[in-house]
Amino acid sequence: MPEVYGWTGKRLRVDLKNKKITIEPLVTRFRKKWLGGRGFNMKVLWDEIKPGIDPLGEDNVLCFGVGPLAGTLASTSGRFNVSAKSPLTGLIGDSNCGGHFGAALKGAGYDQIIITGRSEEPVYLLIKNGRVEIRDARPFWGKNVYKATVSLKEDIGAQSMVVCIGTAGENLVRFANIMAEGCNAAGRTGMGAVMGSKNLKAIAVKGTRGVKIAEPEKFEKLAKHRFDELRSEAFYKAFSMYGTTVLNNSEWSSSLSQCKNFQSWNLPGIDKLSGHNTLRYVSRLKSCTACPLSCHRLYNILTGSYAGDRAAGPEFETVAHLGYLTMNTDLEVVLKSNTLCNDLGLDTMSAGHVLANAMEWYQRGIITHKDAGGVKLEWGNGEAQIQMIQKIAKREGLGDVLAEGAYNAGRIIGDEALRYVGHVKGMCHLDLRQGYAFALSRMTSTRGSDHLRGDPSMISNPEACKKILGDSKIAYPVTIYGKEKMVVWQENINVLADCLPRCKNDGIQYYFPISKRVFKDIVEILSAATGVDWTTKELNLIAERIYTLEQAFCVREGINREHYKLSWRFAQEPIPDGLFKGSIVSQKELDELLDRYLNQRGWNIKSTVPTRDKLSELDLVEVADELDKLLPRSSWNGPPLDKKFIG
Repeated sequence: MPEVYGWTGKRLRVDLKNKKITIEPLVTRFRKKWLGGRGFNMKVLWDEIKPGIDPLGEDNVLCFGVGPLAGTLASTSGRFNVSAKSPLTGLIGDSNCGGHFGAALKGAGYDQIIITGRSEEPVYLLIKNGRVEIRDARPFWGKNVYKATVSLKEDIGAQSMVVCIGTAGENLVRFANIMAEGCNAAGRTGMGAVMGSKNLKAIAVKGTRGVKIAEPEKFEKLAKHRFDELRSEAFYKAFSMYGTTVLNNSEWSSSLSQCKNFQSWNLPGIDKLSGHNTLRYVSRLKSCTACPLSCHRLYNILTGSYAGDRAAGPEFETVAHLGYLTMNTDLEVVLKSNTLCNDLGLDTMSAGHVLANAMEWYQRGIITHKDAGGVKLEWGNGEAQIQMIQKIAKREGLGDVLAEGAYNAGRIIGDEALRYVGHVKGMCHLDLRQGYAFALSRMTSTRGSDHLRGDPSMISNPEACKKILGDSKIAYPVTIYGKEKMVVWQENINVLADCLPRCKNDGIQYYFPISKRVFKDIVEILSAATGVDWTTKELNLIAERIYTLEQAFCVREGINREHYKLSWRFAQEPIPDGLFKGSIVSQKELDELLDRYLNQRGWNIKSTVPTRDKLSELDLVEVADELDKLLPRSSWNGPPLDKKFIG
């Protein structure tokens, strides 16, 4: 076998039902075609998950994947992807997570773990370099994330890196997270619930093997150059100080203050939730593997009702969803809510959405005080928020319904409740009425409404649009002109980030300037790591292949053009106040923009199914053949929607 550089060339397959562990080779063609991380995982999901399966049944497949830069000195490369069919949406379940677990898995000698079946009793997986065991997890079952992580490390060694689930995952809350080292979240799509459904409490990895680099001197030089570049950026000091909560500072918050479940863009007292105030609670900064940004942090609450509370975070999205959306301006309540969500293993964004919807349903009399179990679900009621987070994780009372997620809970309660849920394909995120580029990126995200799949970072940046897309006019935010090009470019670069891995904060999204050099940087360091002479064209093709396969997975599960419609509030109510007062997205113009997007992607405009020509161009003929069997050309509007699983 030829020498493998960058990758390890091996993956683990773990059959929990039969307690069988297999090591499989990852051949050169596979590695070059799917690159790593997200790409490796998506190929497995397509090949091994039959359409229509229950995401919480034993037929679901759970994958952990890393890429060719993981475990190296490449900047922000300490990440991994975990993927399965999502129990929240019934579509792509995929989360990208930081910390040190990804580097440890690579150091143990594996590019991927594939987990199938379901154990009869709680277990955890132990990987110590070449040794792999399935162990009894009954002593740890029932413990929340922090205690379980500490207990496991005491049992197997403090140097092990642990991913585990808490109460929410064990109780199959559909937006349960997998938590890495107790503080990094693989969130949004319910991967913790999939892990819980398999009776898999944790995976502990100790990896001390190095990664073989094809051109070590060149690689080290390129890695150091990128570190120096990041440190020299104008935004570096602020970002390293505040992390993502820099966006909660006054210079940003006015454009992001979406509150009261999107009934308003005006939150009185919003400055109480600023990054400046958050910094008062920070005890120390924390960094992921090979990251010079140190945007993570640990905090303590020293006095008051929540004295002694400590955890990691919070991120901007956590403050926005557990503060802005629920009208809660008590920062200590937000911090306590974040601590609970991390410890219970709940996604803070989905928790914020379902709480905000519950508060609006309560406001409108759709649910009563009795329905809420005596909890006063009033706007800004911090104690009610904290109580309900615990009820959701334990599936107690109304919490059992809310544990299904905002969209699914709305459907259970009834159409009057459902109309107020702002979602795309069953997943909620922030307001789509900000502009057409944002709306399109949320609509076309393959895991539902989401900012980490392809948010348009070049909006209002004519210089970047001119350099990268060749047209500065695309940057103008209030028109549909050229927005499909912006979104496709951003989706593709985000695919590559999740395959390498590389953090979205590393010049790919939002914080640091987007530049044409992003692809050039990736090409250079990836070539030095793997010994493969990559080109920008090849990497673009890989990204397009992976994104198109994800779309094929979605249409195989029942997604069609009807799922690209705005939910009621975003379609019918202009933003009532704030910076974007009066703004609304026209479904007619969005449909025209979606036509352009689908045409650029090479997907059928009427059905959103990738065309055979495009699939052939991407070396996915076998995918076209399967879609032909399932979706005859005469009926490519998609099969009937399976409403049990799909938003």
